[in-house]
Amino acid sequence: MTDSVIAAEAAEIARRAAALLGRRVERITAPAGREQASWRIHLSDDTMIVTRRVDPERAARERMVLSRLAPLTDAVPRILAAEDELTIQALEGEALQTAETYEYDEADSVPSDMPVDAN
Repeated sequence: MTDSVIAAEAAEIARRAAALLGRRVERITAPAGREQASWRIHLSDDTMIVTRRVDPERAARERMVLSRLAPLTDAVPRILAAEDELTIQALEGEALQTAETYEYDEADSVPSDMPVDAN
């Protein structure tokens, strides 16, 4: 993937996450590398993981498994919001620990209350 494609994906995920949470995403990083499915979103007072699966059915199955495991262990992060192929999870339990991050420019962020053109 080119940097411009990655930046566009990061912006789209940040916009959708902000809409789902009703909060502004200040920046987005790629804890598992730029071409992985998981992103870390940073809010003013919290950090969360957003996973984007290509297949929405796979995302739904993954959420179902996580919700069934959650009562059994603290190692499973809570699901905070979900829509189609996106799942937003609390950054708790076995958090991802990698060094590579992708910086998302705050100037490119879309406030959660701003209407977004679907085209």
